[in-house]
Amino acid sequence: MTFDQLIANGLSVSVDQAVTSQVNSGNFQVALEVVYANQAEKIFAFEKLAPIVLRTEMPLDGQVTVQPTAVVWKLPFDLTNKESFRQVPMLNAINSLLLAGSSYSAFARVRVRLLGSTIFGQSGNSSIFLDGECFGSAGTRADGVTPRVDFNFPSGSLQRASDFQSWFYLAPMPQLVSLTVSPASITFSLSATTPTPVGTVTLNYAAIADTVVSLSVTPPPNAPAAVTVPASVTVPKGKILAQFNIQASNTDNATAQSYQIVATLPSTIGMPTTQIATLSITGDVVIQ
Repeated sequence: MTFDQLIANGLSVSVDQAVTSQVNSGNFQVALEVVYANQAEKIFAFEKLAPIVLRTEMPLDGQVTVQPTAVVWKLPFDLTNKESFRQVPMLNAINSLLLAGSSYSAFARVRVRLLGSTIFGQSGNSSIFLDGECFGSAGTRADGVTPRVDFNFPSGSLQRASDFQSWFYLAPMPQLVSLTVSPASITFSLSATTPTPVGTVTLNYAAIADTVVSLSVTPPPNAPAAVTVPASVTVPKGKILAQFNIQASNTDNATAQSYQIVATLPSTIGMPTTQIATLSITGDVVIQ
């Protein structure tokens, strides 16, 4: 998943009986295994060599909520709280750590561990401890191709208590890093063919899923609506950029006018990224 999805949704572990014990970051443990950045590995990956990945483990505290049928872990970031913007620098700092290695698909790994001997519910006067051990089986990722280890649920190994352990990979928040238009200026003329401008949006790393970028145009004041773009463009899974055609028409104005092309990538936590590029159009005055 991406970091903004983790912030928005957290982690939820379903249980078959109500938990009555205290659960916090001490016994619901979440740890990041972030990649130590090495610029040389980008070159090795380009040459189809497997990267040598060094990771640093960083335990990550969260707010744990015990519900009737689940235990939920979330980062303490609440968009409904107007003061939450003060926490954004810390989120950006974590996101920067996640970016290391993403250029060659060495994403951060997240280890999740629930300590079975400290998580329990009540049955009369007795405590029932978490028997969380799961056994693996062959599975595939969401792409239907890449192999992974699936868990067989419900958990349990007929022990009085056992830990639940799992892991997944965490990608940085997808962000727009550039929007370019080529050519950046066009001139209409009856004696020459006008080229069709092409816009290019670029992400901060190759998309882990098809990623939709919204597009719009802001014309200069009192100028005609001479530029149109698609409502959106999709960066395909596994790609870092996508292109789209820009339709331009004669402004009937011999003075160059600048139209702003705006690309916006939404965010599940209300932190979209926007890039702006300019297309300059010089019209050809048509005498009727």
